[in-house]
Order: sequence, then structure tokens, then C-alpha cells
Amino acid sequence: MHERLSQNIADGIVAAPLFLGQGIDDEVIPITMQRALDAKLCASGRTVETHEYPGRSHMGVIAQDSPLIDDLFAWADAVAAGAAPGNCGS
Repeated sequence: MHERLSQNIADGIVAAPLFLGQGIDDEVIPITMQRALDAKLCASGRTVETHEYPGRSHMGVIAQDSPLIDDLFAWADAVAAGAAPGNCGS
């Protein structure tokens, strides 16, 4: 499974600010993979805002009651307003 997942990791240069959100209880993609991607992007100087959601599964993280929804809209509003929010190193 790890080999298949590794084929689907975004590893190219991304100039735009990024929002990464994942449920800690994701049963499809290990949270360690997102943490590694976040670390790699932050180390390369990318603007990344990362959120982990306790108790949320792969699909549960996008459920109607998920806090990801509000976080994502707040981040998108900030980007649209010209800010580049990020939380690398926190």
C-alpha cells in the first residue's frame, strides 16, 4: 500500500500558498505522510498552513460538521485578500 500511496504524493514545485488538512484517524493515508510532506514543503520555503483533526477519518475530515470546513474557508478568504497565511514551524 505504501508504494501505491507514494505514487500519489505531490512532489513538484508549487508556487501558491497551500492548505493541508487531514484527519489524524485517516485509515487511507497515514498522518505521517502528510507530516513528511508538510516538513518538506516548509523546508523548501513554501507557504503552508497545516491542520490535523483529531477523531477524523479520511472522509470524516470533510463531513459537514468538520472544523476543516471553517478553517479552509478562513484560509481561502485570507489568500483572496492578499495574505499568505502559513504555520510552518509551529
